[in-house]
Amino acid sequence: MKHPPRYVAVIFAFASLLALTAAATTGPLPADIAAWTDAIKQQQRDAGKRLLAQIAADVADGKKDIRIPAAHYRFAETTGERYPTHILLPKNMDGVTLDFQGSTLWFETESSGIVLSNARNTTLRNVYLDWDPLPFIQGTVTAIQPNDGTFDVKLDPGYERAVPGLMKDPWRGRGIVFDPTTRELKAGQLGCEVTFSWSARQPDGSHRLKFHGFNNAPIAESGIAVGDPYAMLRRMQRAVRMEGTDNCTLEDVTLYASPFVAFVHSAGGAPTFRRCNILRRPGTNRLMAGNADGINCDNMTKGPLIEDCRMETLGDDFVNVHGHLARVIWQEAPDQIVITVPNRRGKMDTPRTVEFLERATMRSLGKRQATWTSTRWKLERDRCLADLKHQWHSGAASALSTASIGKTLPASRLKLDRPIEITGDVIMLCEELSSPGTIIRGNDFKGSLARGLRLQSPHVLVENNKLSITQGNAITLNGHAAYWGEGPYVYDAIIRNNTIDDTSRAGRVSGGHRASILVREGSDYATTRLPRDIRIEQNTITRSGGSAIVVRGVDNLAITGNTIIGYGQFPPSPPIKGQEQPTGVGAAIVVDSIKGLTLDKNTITTPGPGASGDPVVKIDIQP
Repeated sequence: MKHPPRYVAVIFAFASLLALTAAATTGPLPADIAAWTDAIKQQQRDAGKRLLAQIAADVADGKKDIRIPAAHYRFAETTGERYPTHILLPKNMDGVTLDFQGSTLWFETESSGIVLSNARNTTLRNVYLDWDPLPFIQGTVTAIQPNDGTFDVKLDPGYERAVPGLMKDPWRGRGIVFDPTTRELKAGQLGCEVTFSWSARQPDGSHRLKFHGFNNAPIAESGIAVGDPYAMLRRMQRAVRMEGTDNCTLEDVTLYASPFVAFVHSAGGAPTFRRCNILRRPGTNRLMAGNADGINCDNMTKGPLIEDCRMETLGDDFVNVHGHLARVIWQEAPDQIVITVPNRRGKMDTPRTVEFLERATMRSLGKRQATWTSTRWKLERDRCLADLKHQWHSGAASALSTASIGKTLPASRLKLDRPIEITGDVIMLCEELSSPGTIIRGNDFKGSLARGLRLQSPHVLVENNKLSITQGNAITLNGHAAYWGEGPYVYDAIIRNNTIDDTSRAGRVSGGHRASILVREGSDYATTRLPRDIRIEQNTITRSGGSAIVVRGVDNLAITGNTIIGYGQFPPSPPIKGQEQPTGVGAAIVVDSIKGLTLDKNTITTPGPGASGDPVVKIDIQP
């Protein structure tokens, strides 16, 4: 299972060749696995039950080095109601190594595959995970009805069955279009959802789908064409969940499918992902390897180490590291404030540094030391400072909305070391609990429906990676207090010696400015300048859909020694209604509202059809 980094490019090239030559004859499973009988699968289910019992017994006996006999294990039953899972490993393990020795674990529902909870210094290694049936379906576009906003997809053989969550009728989920020649994500497509119905079967055997373009975009602008491969999926449960673990490692773990985020780590801190892979299974014609993010880490005391991993063809970001922002509900006293639950921790006895900022502008109102306790709060208009018309879509603060008025919500009561005056719509962040200190190095990631690396926390090192075929940015250094309620913001970051190819290639991009590397925080970035100490150096960026590097609102920025070949490969992204086109569109490098700039020894060649004006645009640069 180990693939030294120097071999990764060769492996990807060989895998792509195999995919093209085998697509017409293979199905969702390799031929030998597809031939398994019901009796064989039942034997695997029985083996799976014995395996879970043996792991529980070994942990209870205090064993630290547990070696699993190499075999195929199958799991149909689940545990847990809100977040069901097939395998709930023993809680509170400390210093345990689970070595599956190359076994494959098969899961039969959309529930999570494995949950590791409150473990310390524990390692899971040498295992393959797959779903049978799969958590997505796929086929080929056979017709488009632009006036009706519909199109027809004929399912590929073998994809008429899926996990139970996709067999209901109808369902709505993401739709993803692929290039018919390369079978990679198709450039120029728009983000969308589709409504799929098993009963909407046409005489030719295809199914008619309803198109729902993001920002009300019509199907005529979607990038979908007759003959395109097409995948349909819902975001269901995470494949591997790590909850509240500290200093735990996943090593040589390969996923061939994932119903939602592939690897998720919440709270705790300092996980290591080493040679973890998310791949389209060899010997199949699968279009997808994962339905959403590859690795998503939130609210940790220390960010992840991600090294020598491979990913391909995901339904969202390769990596997302962040903390959840909290919103101020009410100020009870100059030193006592009620907020939404911060960073997945309802109470905190250890004083933590917290910062208050205006939500709309991200202007800092000051820092304090705080402890907090759990409480519940009845949400009422005359006892709420937050603008309830503005709702976030992630974290505990997403519960604040006009629909929640009159409801009693979980909250936290902060006690501050010094008074502060809070008026209006204000957020609170705790940097110490927002995953600082991420390291991402030596990875090869290819094929993201969204961004490549979405980094929203400070103290970041990104080096020696290969990132390719992303519909959005390859790397972003910014929080997201506008929509997701994630952050806090990025400073002390090094982006060094990465190879970035074919990125920012969607039909439309958020913010209206295509960029391979983007650094910006908040709408009032020119005055707040929250990011600082950013170095972007010695990277090679080829065939960027728009600008190669865009940085706005930073103190102490260095962009040096980068090689940019073929920027502006696509037309400027049309701005979303009500927004203006950003300055610098068409340039290779844009630096805007920077105090302390070093811009040196960057090589820029081969502007594309979307390039225009000066290759380097400087706006409001201060010494």
